[in-house]
Amino acid sequence: MKKVLLITTVLWIVTMTIVIGVLFKADAYKNTYKIKINRIHSRLSSDMDFNENIIKNLSSEDLGIISSVKIIDYKNASKTKEENFFKINDLNNNPSVYLPIERSNYLVKYSIKTDERKTKEIVVICSIITILFLTFLGFIIYTYKYIIKPMKKLSLVPKQLATGYIDKLTVSYKHQYFNDFIWGLDMLREKLQDERNRNYELEKQRKTLVASLSHDIKTPLSSIKNYTIALNEDVYEKPSEQKRALDIILDKTEVIEKLTKELLESSIKEINANALKVNKKEVYMSDIHKRLNQIIHQKIDLLHMEYESCELKEDLLVVADLDALSQVFDNIIENAIKYGDLNRIKVSYHKEEYCQFISIENTGQSIAETEIKHIFSSYYRGSNIKDQPGYGLGLYICKKSMQALEGDVYAQNTEAGVRFVIVVKLAS
Repeated sequence: MKKVLLITTVLWIVTMTIVIGVLFKADAYKNTYKIKINRIHSRLSSDMDFNENIIKNLSSEDLGIISSVKIIDYKNASKTKEENFFKINDLNNNPSVYLPIERSNYLVKYSIKTDERKTKEIVVICSIITILFLTFLGFIIYTYKYIIKPMKKLSLVPKQLATGYIDKLTVSYKHQYFNDFIWGLDMLREKLQDERNRNYELEKQRKTLVASLSHDIKTPLSSIKNYTIALNEDVYEKPSEQKRALDIILDKTEVIEKLTKELLESSIKEINANALKVNKKEVYMSDIHKRLNQIIHQKIDLLHMEYESCELKEDLLVVADLDALSQVFDNIIENAIKYGDLNRIKVSYHKEEYCQFISIENTGQSIAETEIKHIFSSYYRGSNIKDQPGYGLGLYICKKSMQALEGDVYAQNTEAGVRFVIVVKLAS
């Protein structure tokens, strides 16, 4: 801001200096007419013919800013000639100088040519430049005070939010657009604050749950360990005592199993809460097709898999959440890569009644018929997992997301591999 003001002021000063210099130069040039008059007048004599000849042969260099030179015999001239001699016809009111010739009856008139109009134009230009400078200066000051300065304060807010500093916004602004922006930032701040508090509470609950389960598991685990050591070292000789020890171990195992189940159910509840957060709106199938193509290419291009995709027959409008569908596509394609033969993926579309069906088929090993109905259950992993990492939650999340969108997802075995079918509801 200071640099802009300094540069603008310097430019204005330089411009005004140049203009004033031109004015002074013009004024100095105007005063040269006195020297020119003296030089011309010194050449004149008491001989009229001689004088008229000199005046007639005066060059522009001799005259300078003298527009004309006239001579008259004021004692012998007629009245009309005398009136014409002294008459002023100059509309610009340029001055005239009258000088007599010594030892004669002659009077010489020197008409001076001044450029007052040009001077006025320069003054007007100076005034316009000054007004423009002051206007620009005012605009800069206004912009800095009411736009740049508040924006500098606002620019700190995202940084503070990113670093975890969440407090009330102290920035205020008179302009409605800035107020809306500040209001939006404040809403973001409140949402981040709520999210942070929620995460803090969840983390607190998780730690409490883990600590509680650890404590609850420790006691039966200790009993199992002690009775197992006792059985291993033949502490119990009687069969009845051995059976009693085994019953206690089994009982404690069931306690641990129950506690583990509680932990898994708690995790599933959290997954359900997150999976159900979908933003249902009307989306064109062309947008969904484009997103699916993008996800598939991102995953298979480096694997050099064959990709077969059919064109959409109709660009139908469906009820969906593009982000939620992207997560579903991502999980299904990931499964196709993990458990398929990395040979081919095929995508096709068809419509039935009020639904749009999206089929994603991969070649490779099929799923056992006894397992195919369970693959969308939480923490379920089929017999074809080999050494692939995972927790059996991907397809479970897909199912929950599609149910939240009033759709569905299911799997079918094909001759070449497995087909996943995503059902999306058509917009009414």
